[in-house]
Parts: sequence; structure tokens; C-alpha cells
Amino acid sequence: MLFRSRRFTATTSATPPLPSSSIRPTLRRYSGGWRTSASPDSRIWLLNSTGRVVGYASAKQFRPRPAYRFTVEDSIYVEAGAEGRGIGHQLLTRLIDDCRSAGAKQMIALMVGENPASVAFHASHGFEHAGILRSVGFKFERWLDLTLMQRSL
Repeated sequence: MLFRSRRFTATTSATPPLPSSSIRPTLRRYSGGWRTSASPDSRIWLLNSTGRVVGYASAKQFRPRPAYRFTVEDSIYVEAGAEGRGIGHQLLTRLIDDCRSAGAKQMIALMVGENPASVAFHASHGFEHAGILRSVGFKFERWLDLTLMQRSL
């Protein structure tokens, strides 16, 4: 999912998604360029600009059961004001390559349906529409649909 702003969000959380607590120390120590952190069930790429993380991409196993071990769900965050500079493209391209190399076979993207930028962004990376879950999230005092997209790796 590509997080653009709090008004038009691809997540159902109130704030931009943050990496797990095990990754936060990496964010604080991070000094430049690309950085990756991988565990058996998740991967994260960070992109730094002028001493600050301006975006990250992460992937985790789509569902916890063993049957889904070859399917990952992506999460993309680009800092507000840093959009349109190719950061999301760089992050997702690296994440796709990394997940493919790690043996993943499918990548799933989930985003709120009224986020056409995220839908177009994922489509430009080979994701195809896989379905819509109606009224499954609640944010900004309204019910939100969730769009599912998928691509083979």
C-alpha cells in the first residue's frame, strides 16, 4: 500500500504505518543510502535522503499459516512532500526483487479503494485488480472499502 496523506490513505490506521519495534532502532541508526533488514517472515528497505529516511518498503507473509508462506503483502511509505521523485518506484522495485530472490511467488497489495494514486502506482508495477472488500475499515467517520491487487513474482 502506498501511503500518501492522512486524508487519502491506503491504510485503515490513523497515522502512517511504522515498522515494527524491532526495526525502529535501525531507523534511528540509519545514516545514508539503502538499508535492508530481513527476517524469515518480513523484509524492509529504507531510503535515505540528506540524513533522513524519506521512505520505506516492507513485506511480510500474507497470512500466518504455512500454506501462505510463499505469498507476501507489501507496505510502502513515502514521506509527505517527497512524492513524485521516484522514491516509491525505487522502493517497490527493490522489494519485489528481494522477495522474488527470497522465494516468494505472489505479492499482495491492499489499499483503500478511493486511493487512485496507490492503485495506479501498483498497476504500473504489474499488479492486477484481484477484488474489493466492501466496508471493512472505518476511518474519518465513514466506512471504507479495501481494494486487493496481486502480482506474480
